Amino acid sequence: MVDLAPAEREKLDEFQVITSFPEDQYDKVVRLLRNNYWNLEVALSKYFDGMLEEEAAREPFIEPPDQYAQPGHQREHIVNDIDVAALEQLINGNGELPNRAMLLPQLPIVRPISNRWRSNTGLNQHVDYLGLQTITQSPLLFILLLIPRTLTLLFTGLAYLFNLLFPPSPDQVPLRPTSKGFNAMAHFRELTHEECPVELYKGDFNEAFEEAKQESRFILLVVIGSNDKSTQFLKRTFNNDHVVNILKEERCLVYVSHAEESQGNEIARCFKVRALPSVFLLGNVASGPHLISSMSLLAKVPTRSTDSFLNKLKFEVEKYKPELTMKRLEQEELRHSRMIRELQDKAYEESLIADKIKKSQKEEEENLKAQQEQVAQWLKEQELKWLCKVHSKFNDENDELNSFEKGQYATIRFKMPHGAQVIQKFSKEHTLKDIYSFVALKNHMANGDRSFLDQDKDVDPAYNHKFDFELISPFPRYVVPLDDTPVKEVQQLWPNGSLLIEFASDDDDDDDD
Repeated sequence: MVDLAPAEREKLDEFQVITSFPEDQYDKVVRLLRNNYWNLEVALSKYFDGMLEEEAAREPFIEPPDQYAQPGHQREHIVNDIDVAALEQLINGNGELPNRAMLLPQLPIVRPISNRWRSNTGLNQHVDYLGLQTITQSPLLFILLLIPRTLTLLFTGLAYLFNLLFPPSPDQVPLRPTSKGFNAMAHFRELTHEECPVELYKGDFNEAFEEAKQESRFILLVVIGSNDKSTQFLKRTFNNDHVVNILKEERCLVYVSHAEESQGNEIARCFKVRALPSVFLLGNVASGPHLISSMSLLAKVPTRSTDSFLNKLKFEVEKYKPELTMKRLEQEELRHSRMIRELQDKAYEESLIADKIKKSQKEEEENLKAQQEQVAQWLKEQELKWLCKVHSKFNDENDELNSFEKGQYATIRFKMPHGAQVIQKFSKEHTLKDIYSFVALKNHMANGDRSFLDQDKDVDPAYNHKFDFELISPFPRYVVPLDDTPVKEVQQLWPNGSLLIEFASDDDDDDDD
């Protein structure tokens, strides 16, 4: 066993709790931690990537200062072991040490894949005969054109023979896609004869890419093939309860693509996949506190065993989970702020609309009221003119009626509402409407209002006087119609009659009683 300082022993114990490495790897793990300056995150990442043997075999480039040694000895150790020229390179032009985030390795940036996989592009078979004729006219140009084509055909033939003699391994990515369209859920169902416990993304990769970017979620990108390793990986990984739980808890977008399919082949090319299956963890994170967030390749997850896959996945998720959680909270706050602002704007607009409607209604009511007042004023003026005209008519005819002999006129007795009785003569030419007009005149004059006598008699032709009463002959009861029937044709009134006046309000009062 290697002698370790207390702080180093603490780091080693943490590494043991996370990885549960076997006892025979103790010395290699110590060298792995020491070569990475006891940086637990870096060492864990390399361990889960299967780099234990490689890291344990190499020596560190610069021995770090012994943080547990005495201060004086530590300063001497730094001066003796660190190259002065290398230290000068670490110092910028201002004589200050650069930001630590600038010295950390940057995560690879991931961008959406191109859409060229959607179309099957081939060799352009079109021949420009005019251009070919121009070239063949010059022997030198023809030779220069012939040489690269000959070499291309030669190397293509050699590659074909090589692939024929030594076919590529099924674990490798095919050079060209052989199918178009891949349904991950159906593929899993075909392999296991059951539904996948994890929801596999059904859209294109770029759609999943944008969704994860906008919602700050992890993408677990799986590139598989038709080989046995891919089949076994799918069966054991997505049927593992621990894997399923972590994917569901973190709401990871799981995207499974097939390297023999057009889009999957393009994904494999963009991510430089060499062997199948390959798994990548993507996320919208920043490499440092002062860097801009972008969709990055967080880690390549090993697929050789379920334990290594789960440990690496859990480690990387826990590493970047706080940043994504903070992003989601910030996005939620922005979404709520935007929603509140939209609601406020909507309420303000609705308030403006309500004020506008209220103002419009008020203007309409005022206009309607003004119109009603104008109509009422016009009706009042026309009524007074009409009364003046009726008064003048009967006043002029009274002398003539007094000269009529008996049998040429009808005598009608009226019992007025105020109790008085009025007797009036009507000629044969008078109509029932004239009788109504006479009663309306007498009823108005009974109120003592004679201002209408000062009005002119020019009644507007559009004016039609409304009578609010009925004339009733009591024995037998007969309601005198309001029309132009001559008086002489109504036996209840000719040559003598007696009429009562009933106003519309009287009927209403009777109904109420």
